[in-house]
Amino acid sequence: MFREIMVIFRKELRSYFVSPLVYTIFAVILFIAGFLFYSGLANYLANLPVIAGGQIGERSGFMELVANAFFLRMTALFILLLPLLCMRVFAEENRTGTMELLLTSPVSKTAIIAGKFLAVCLIQSIIIAIPAGYFLLLKPYAGQAVDVPQLFTAAAGSFLFSAALISFGLLASSLTKSQLVAALIAFAFNFTFLSVQSLSYYFVGKTGEFMARLSLVDHLQPFVQGIVDTRDLLYFLSLAGLGFFFTYLSSGADRKERIFSSLGLGISAVLAVLLINTAFHKTYLRVDLSGRGLYTLSERTRDFTSGLSNNFEMAAFFRRTDENYFRIRELLECFAALTPNVKYQFIDPDRQPQEAAGFGNTSYKVLIIRNNTTGKSEKLFSITEERLINALVKLSRKEIRNIFFLSGHGERDLSARDSRGYYELQKKLSERGFQVRELFLPETGSIPENTALLVLADAQSPLLPDEWSMVKKYLLSGGRALFLIDPSPSYSFAEELREFGVFVRSSVLSDSGSSLFGGEPSVLMVNRYGNHESVNGLSVSSVFSGAREIGFYLMLPKNIRTDLLALPGKSAVSSVQDPSSETPDVSRLPLGLAGVLRCILEEKEGKPVLDYRIAVSGDADFCSNHFLDHYGNLPFTMNLFSWLADEGDYLATDLAKKGRHIQNLSTNQLRFLFYLVVITAPLLFFLTGIFVYLRRRN
Repeated sequence: MFREIMVIFRKELRSYFVSPLVYTIFAVILFIAGFLFYSGLANYLANLPVIAGGQIGERSGFMELVANAFFLRMTALFILLLPLLCMRVFAEENRTGTMELLLTSPVSKTAIIAGKFLAVCLIQSIIIAIPAGYFLLLKPYAGQAVDVPQLFTAAAGSFLFSAALISFGLLASSLTKSQLVAALIAFAFNFTFLSVQSLSYYFVGKTGEFMARLSLVDHLQPFVQGIVDTRDLLYFLSLAGLGFFFTYLSSGADRKERIFSSLGLGISAVLAVLLINTAFHKTYLRVDLSGRGLYTLSERTRDFTSGLSNNFEMAAFFRRTDENYFRIRELLECFAALTPNVKYQFIDPDRQPQEAAGFGNTSYKVLIIRNNTTGKSEKLFSITEERLINALVKLSRKEIRNIFFLSGHGERDLSARDSRGYYELQKKLSERGFQVRELFLPETGSIPENTALLVLADAQSPLLPDEWSMVKKYLLSGGRALFLIDPSPSYSFAEELREFGVFVRSSVLSDSGSSLFGGEPSVLMVNRYGNHESVNGLSVSSVFSGAREIGFYLMLPKNIRTDLLALPGKSAVSSVQDPSSETPDVSRLPLGLAGVLRCILEEKEGKPVLDYRIAVSGDADFCSNHFLDHYGNLPFTMNLFSWLADEGDYLATDLAKKGRHIQNLSTNQLRFLFYLVVITAPLLFFLTGIFVYLRRRN
């Protein structure tokens, strides 16, 4: 069988490469592909300052904005030009009568169809590979911005997409003796599959979702993003297999039977794909091959979601035409796949008023998460993995947890929106489900029992003895405290923290080698983290401004564990402000910009049941309004608060998943790319076509 297939394959391939039409199709496709590539790249570079600033979303790197859009736009080109590649395959054999000779030869009908199918697929793979290679040309300038695994996955998805169209193109060619009629029938097949997506917009609920699952583009989208999903793989393979099977049935039939059987074959093919697609929709395997795991839920999200005991229902109020529809559907699907306790649906308030009324909402662009066990619900207007998991955590919590910021000593203002204030931090913690309030100890007389965390944020004066006694009592009874200490003149708490084993140095760190670009040497870019669960996996630098050093004394009791979180660069220089405060053993202490201490007070069966936790930062600016959203400050801050409050189920934003960007290309480099991909490559194929035409004519 294999030898028979290869005989037909070589014969068909030879017929393509001696045809001027094929070279013309190559030239047209490469010209359009080159123009799409260059225009997308030029537009991206023109808007790079805005894009790199994160103003258009997290998944906004080079691959997401240029490569993904390029491969999706190429589908329209394939739909239009693939019928021209397939139209002559069987139609020419039928017209010249050689099809009957092939069918009566020792070569089987399966081998004939397979050989011709593989030949067209090889031609199409070349058409896909050349434009995909354009992105590899950028690799020397782009580095990690060009995600090679994602690029190959997108190319593979385009090939599977094309293979499905090719199989029905061969079916169309087998139904007639006219190449023109074959092309028109193939166009009809292509637009039938394409129109399913548009028709799905007119249906709501499960009917609309069912029709959307038949869309070619919907199944291509995950491949373009670097995701291999068995449902998409099965869809394209089953579609190609059906086209191949019906081509087998139609080959050799007389003309009348072909005309009358074409409708029946088309309907049968659609019904068969419907059945296969439906049968395997809920049983699938999904692998994210994008270099940064952009479309994979984090490990913390998966662990928390899979352990949910309450029943949650998510209602997304979006039209299918909304630009965020597919991203949100994919995100909700990932959550629902982890546990049967999470279900989701899309609701169009205008067309499904009763369903919308059940959630008490009539507006678009909102996601409502409802805990059906408790009846509590939460609205999200900005839908990301972080916000979604935070809402689930908040709705799962049985009691309200408080974070108190101590006041009365010149501390930072929670409500202030200036650069030094903590308004953004308060907002992030509130989204997390905490109640964030200020605490004035002379007024309350004690620290409330339901305090999850006590924060002392840049106090300018010491606490009164009675106040510190309350803080100490709270800690020794299993409390948690975070000390945010700026360099002098801010109060250092050095004497108070010494009895807990913490050393606070009277110094200011500076490092011209790792300072923030364009900033002072004291504005440090920290990319060295300790070995602690709150910073494990954090790969993005954090910014500390004007930080003092902190450390932990040696020879502490065995029930106390200490870890440094943020470490200064190797070229950092410490300027001691008060030499008299230095102790002789300070040079032997490991020092950092932030650290944590945990003391086990009580154990049961080898597991801690009561402990106190202290975190100390030599900078109070890293979580301020000005710096919180800079680089890795947000995940660093939120993971630290999570650990202190013993919230292991918290997910902080992973900025390592943000899009990577290409460096700005010079004008000469852009001009070279233009002449190469828009002019030279198409022109070479066009001139080759002319040469083949003239040679055949002679």
